[in-house]
This record gives sequence, structure tokens and C-alpha cells, in this order.
Amino acid sequence: MLSTIVFAAALSSASPAPDVMTSAVESAPKPVRGKVLLDEFARSLTIEIESASANPVELGYAELTGGVWEQTPIPGSTVEPGDVVSYRNGVDNQYDALGGMIRLLLPFGDSILIEFEWGFGSDASCTANGTNLQAVTVSSELEYTMSANPVCTITILNGPGGD
Repeated sequence: MLSTIVFAAALSSASPAPDVMTSAVESAPKPVRGKVLLDEFARSLTIEIESASANPVELGYAELTGGVWEQTPIPGSTVEPGDVVSYRNGVDNQYDALGGMIRLLLPFGDSILIEFEWGFGSDASCTANGTNLQAVTVSSELEYTMSANPVCTITILNGPGGD
């Protein structure tokens, strides 16, 4: 037993050869970059959806053509009447393009397609167009366009056939 302890102490005090240390450091796992934090985007575009209609609005899908989501939109989630939800798309490098689309589903088979993009050297754009809108109207407004973080506000209101 004593010889085992002496042998273990001898092993722990011996330093490994320099070439073993170098290869061990090189082969060690590297940290993986996680989700970009709010203040780390070089440029971003926030899509803010405001529901002022009498019915909930469901997120059908969200898809990016560039950049990453700060928080990934979840299909099937809802925007209840009176609520506001925000989705932020950003890029780490100011020269990269960002953009994508979000499809919102309404109770009577209506849908709203939000499309947004912002390439380097161009203006940010954001539109919202409805398909078969019967009970609501939709509008979009792009704000803070002179900043690196504009906001596109999508407003859904009761329409002529709404409650």
C-alpha cells in the first residue's frame, strides 16, 4: 500500500514532456460560440408584432435568408389580442446581409407574410402582406432606419369584417 502511494506521488510530481503538453493543448476541445447576445450584433433588425385584433394570431413559420435569430420564433406560438412580441435578426459582421420571413396564421384561413432584409450598403426593408384577409388589416412601419438596429413594427387591427 505504501509503495502505491509513493509511486502515485512520484507520477504526480513529474512534468510531462513539452511536446506532449503542446499536442494536448492543441487537441483540447475548443468552446463553441453560443447564441449571440443582444449587444453583440454589428447590425440587427427587430420585427415587432402588435396584435390589436380581437383574435389570436399564430406563428406559422419563420425562416432566415441571412443572419441569426436572437431568440428563435416557435411555430404554433400565439400573439394574443393586446400583446406585442419581438423577434430580432442580426449579424456579427456589419458586411453580412440579414433577412427572412415570418408567416402568421389567423383563425379564418387568413395569413400574413412579413418579409424583411438588409444587405450591406442598402437600406433595411420590411413589408407585411395579407392573403385572404377578411377580419383584420395589417400595416408595417420601419423605424430607427438611421441606426444599426432598426425596428419594423407590424400592427394587426380589426378590419371591416372583424369583431
